[in-house]
Amino acid sequence: MKFMHCVSKTILHQQRCKVHMSSLYRPVIVAPPPSPKTASEKTKKGVRKDEQDSLSKSLRLLIDNGVIGPSSCVGAYHLLPFGLKAMEKLTKLVDNHMIMANCQKIQMPVLTSSSLWKATGRLEKCKPELMRVVDRHSKEFLLSPTHEEAICDLIKNPPLSHKQLPQRLYQITEKFRDEARPRFGLLRGRQFLMKDLYTFDTDLEAAKQTYDEINQVYSKLLSSLDLQWMQAHGSTGTIGGLNSHEFHVMSEIGEDSILQCSSCNEVFNADLSEDQQEDQLEATGSGSVSQASTTSDPKCINCGSTALSSSKCIEVAHSFLLGTKYTKPLSALYITEENKKVPMEMGCFGLGVSRLLAASVEVKSTMDEIRWPLRIAPYLVSIVPPKQGSKEDVLGTPLAVQMYESLKKILPNDVIYDDRTNQTIGKRLKDCKKLGIPYVIVCGQSVQDPLGPLMEVHDVNAGISSLDHSDKIAKQLYDINSSIKRLT
Repeated sequence: MKFMHCVSKTILHQQRCKVHMSSLYRPVIVAPPPSPKTASEKTKKGVRKDEQDSLSKSLRLLIDNGVIGPSSCVGAYHLLPFGLKAMEKLTKLVDNHMIMANCQKIQMPVLTSSSLWKATGRLEKCKPELMRVVDRHSKEFLLSPTHEEAICDLIKNPPLSHKQLPQRLYQITEKFRDEARPRFGLLRGRQFLMKDLYTFDTDLEAAKQTYDEINQVYSKLLSSLDLQWMQAHGSTGTIGGLNSHEFHVMSEIGEDSILQCSSCNEVFNADLSEDQQEDQLEATGSGSVSQASTTSDPKCINCGSTALSSSKCIEVAHSFLLGTKYTKPLSALYITEENKKVPMEMGCFGLGVSRLLAASVEVKSTMDEIRWPLRIAPYLVSIVPPKQGSKEDVLGTPLAVQMYESLKKILPNDVIYDDRTNQTIGKRLKDCKKLGIPYVIVCGQSVQDPLGPLMEVHDVNAGISSLDHSDKIAKQLYDINSSIKRLT
């Protein structure tokens, strides 16, 4: 009777489990690559080049495992429960790093008046990539890809005193860009989640110090995700400014190339070397701009050496020292000690949150299984009870539920119970690995060990497994989680 009472309590506990694998919306869509239309369009792998170019490992894995879903809009994706949970974790990680840098979070409207962009000269320059809407009064607005103009319009009224500077204001919101060729899923889309920080200082020297400090924050953030990354000098492009640095995750699928000089260790985007050669050709009149990339080998932008190594990479963040490029034309002024109104010195710092998530999956995953940085894994732990009706069921299921209840207290919102007990343990374990859940606890044959029930712990990222008692497993996972929190 005592045992039956225990089993009844266990079943009640099981019914109270809030996070069940079977209840989560997770459509698994596995579609074979499209077949070529004509022989002339074939590549070596039998897929048309335009189709092949739109694929990436991260896109295939995230869709096949029901983490994200395709939408009716090319270049935009649904974030499903697993994907949204990972994105929320990454967003929180970014928030924590911004808070440590004394930044304040705000939220600006998605719509920006096109008149602001016209005032800074960017309306025509960026025209092909802007998504525009016109209201019933024939007024034009932009679905903002970035908010330099909008933040200046906000901060200029009323004018700030020098005593109120510096200011560091950021947001994490959806952005829009009319990409000519959306591809690679979340790596290059028309709608994406971005963190954009805007800083305002009294003078250029203070702005440079802010610029260096935020770049250091970006370095810490990328290192906390255990990614191979590099910081490189970049082009100021259509945003403009006095200086620019890019942050790249190393990957062969990346659309950027960065060069590193073996003579002076300078790291820079290959586009800068091409721009330098174009400027030299134009200045000397020795050739056309189109010849710039073929007349000579690329040279270091710092020392002029041609001893350069090249790497493919994914740009995930970009910093700009803007000076007064936006504050001056938009009259974003501050009041000095002498009671004069002068333009504030500005910086902007973008970080593609959705792109960083996809880049992490791209570089860490195997061909068949997702791998997450520990800090953004949707769930840290999955618990797999025995198959219903198996010989391990009577002992193993109560132990699995007990473990779930214990871990919920020390790992809130980070444990999922795999209640698909109509499936074998092996099938569920394989699925948990495909989802990239870092630690999977299995209640299998070892729960019947005569010396006491043991559980299997699978460290998915390390590719190893071990047997241990439940209390030791809980302590191990508590220590791992504590380590993660210390570094975030």
